[in-house]
Amino acid sequence: MPTNDSLLKLFGETPLWHPQTNSCASPVEVLGGRTVLLYFSASWCMPCVRFTPKLIEFYTNLKQRGEAVELVLCSMDQEYNCFSSYATKMPWYAIPFDHPETTQLLVNRFEANGGIPHLAIISPDGSMLEVDDAIAHVKADPVGQHFPWPSAPLSSLLSNHYCRYSDGVMEQIPSSALENKYLLLYFAASWSAPCQESGPKLEKIYANLKKHRNDFEVSAYPCEP
Repeated sequence: MPTNDSLLKLFGETPLWHPQTNSCASPVEVLGGRTVLLYFSASWCMPCVRFTPKLIEFYTNLKQRGEAVELVLCSMDQEYNCFSSYATKMPWYAIPFDHPETTQLLVNRFEANGGIPHLAIISPDGSMLEVDDAIAHVKADPVGQHFPWPSAPLSSLLSNHYCRYSDGVMEQIPSSALENKYLLLYFAASWSAPCQESGPKLEKIYANLKKHRNDFEVSAYPCEP
């Protein structure tokens, strides 16, 4: 069974409190070998208050299916009564109010400084899953049918072909030619002075690299009005 030791080390000796049973358990017991969702939230945050019922529905659906997943509330509340009242509405574990240092450590580690609600997803091997806006995914997929929402491959975002110009002649190249290559996406505009300066430099670098290797390609995306 994979282990999320790197996540468990962040909790240290901090127990996890279950508001429904008013009991505590060790992070190893609750989170070991599971996909973990860290929910950064607070009772004073109205977007959080509106989102929490949706997250409860999502969590309940996952649990009913027997998914190896657990969720932990990382509360940003500053008063115990507010924390306790808010946490008791949730069916998952929470970091105890008297362990703010652990919450702050997780805030810093999982980039929750930018605002709440914030949801971080950690795989059973301890790596953070790169999910663009997990909050929006929960709203769009309330039963968790596609959880943990793997990112779409870049190839699915590209057109079927791209154009290459050589000596004024346009050639259409199938996108399949980009498979197994490093791809640099160059967004530029003719009216941009920085682009006018960087374009020729990029062309020179591209030509020099192509003399030695062919495992990459540059695709330009004009940003003209």
